[in-house]
Amino acid sequence: QAYHKRLQYLICHQLLGYQCDRLQQYQRRRFQQYRRHKLLGYQCHRLQQYKRHHLLGCQQYQRHQLLECQHHRLLKYQCHKLLGHQRHQLLEYQHRQLQQYQHHQLLGYHHLQ
Repeated sequence: QAYHKRLQYLICHQLLGYQCDRLQQYQRRRFQQYRRHKLLGYQCHRLQQYKRHHLLGCQQYQRHQLLECQHHRLLKYQCHKLLGHQRHQLLEYQHRQLQQYQHHQLLGYHHLQ
């Protein structure tokens, strides 16, 4: 009877030890999964932040380029307009000078007659 009880006790003890081992292994695995999951979540978050930041950087760069281009075109247009205006004024001045010269020539011609 005592031997039987002792045997039962040993079997129970071993069974509990085995279950305890299994539980610890399971908890260890779960903890590792949790850490891996957390790490992946963190990396994913960082990647999204990077992408968002990069995208914003790209958009800002494009906006900057566009503004520079528009500014350059505006300057070209203003320059062109100014040159056109100056050319127009120059032609008008030359035309007046020519008319005055012709007028003087005509007066000189009449004077000689």
